[in-house]
Amino acid sequence: MKNKIYIIIICINLMLIFFTKSERIPIENMAIPSGVGFDIDKNGNYNVAVNNYIFREEGETLSIVNKGIGNSMGKTRENRQIKQDKVYVVGQERGIVIGEKAAYKGIRKIIDLIFRNPLVNDKAYMVVYDGVASEILQYKIKNYVSAAEFIEELINKISSQNFYPDDVKIIDVYVRLDSEGRNVILPYLKKEEGKLKVSGLAVFKKDKMVLKINKNESKLLNILRPNSGRGIITVKKGNKYMDLYGKVKRKVKCSKENNKYKFDIDLQFKGNVVSNELYENLDEDYDVVKEAEEEAAKIMEKKLNDFIKKVKNNYKIDCFELGRVAAATFGRNKEEDWDEIIANSEINVNVKVKIGSHGRGEY
Repeated sequence: MKNKIYIIIICINLMLIFFTKSERIPIENMAIPSGVGFDIDKNGNYNVAVNNYIFREEGETLSIVNKGIGNSMGKTRENRQIKQDKVYVVGQERGIVIGEKAAYKGIRKIIDLIFRNPLVNDKAYMVVYDGVASEILQYKIKNYVSAAEFIEELINKISSQNFYPDDVKIIDVYVRLDSEGRNVILPYLKKEEGKLKVSGLAVFKKDKMVLKINKNESKLLNILRPNSGRGIITVKKGNKYMDLYGKVKRKVKCSKENNKYKFDIDLQFKGNVVSNELYENLDEDYDVVKEAEEEAAKIMEKKLNDFIKKVKNNYKIDCFELGRVAAATFGRNKEEDWDEIIANSEINVNVKVKIGSHGRGEY
């Protein structure tokens, strides 16, 4: 009986293989999006630009930007398609670029558009650009077919420096958008001296961008955020330096007294010596190592505590996801304004530094 069932199943599968029609489209007739840029023009219309791969019969791969304008996201697609002689095949997107004006207006409709289509790659990186997003997608970068490829590699590798986390994919933005005690923070790109680079961070409140943070402050913010990447901390005395390269681990304790929150952020930095002209006998004397670790911790603590005061007094935004910690500790409450609560909370940072490898030593 079992053998008969197996034979029937095999026959059905063979019939499906041989008699089912499959629509095959030559690759030369396809337009494969590598990046998408979202802008808002002076009339308030949406301007969506798609950076497509176009394949020629002779084997050449081109990068062509096709724009669509409309008063809704759907209208931009209609407007764009009537100028496109290829079939869109989504799913290979590498980068999503939000123009600054569109970021200030809000990204909820953009995220909604992306997630309505189950075929779109939700692991593409998302960034904010200082200007019009479509300009970046048209920007030609040596050794890259499209600018979206460069953006993907740039953000993918950035977590190795300045403590940038790599959780800036579309899915990460989607999760943070309505999560209690969390704010969207994206890399902020500029074009300087003919080169595209990350110049800081764009900070959002709900779905709207409200703040730009420069490169120096971005480093401090990244250190204080969960899941930070790797980077360098520097100990300086006079004209002499010691640089340590490593990673930070964060632990946060939250307490509450008289309806006021208190946060103790414990940071443990473990790194290796990159350069040292400050401490002699670092390889031989344990006391010198301890002195270097304590000095590095002291310098980091001061910088971070000063930055926290600035965030509380000037920015008044929970950039550190402390509201999430408080909600997990004392219970969720959607009515709470965590940005306001964190600005009025006591926040203390404690840093410990551990020096690992000393490199090849002194010379």
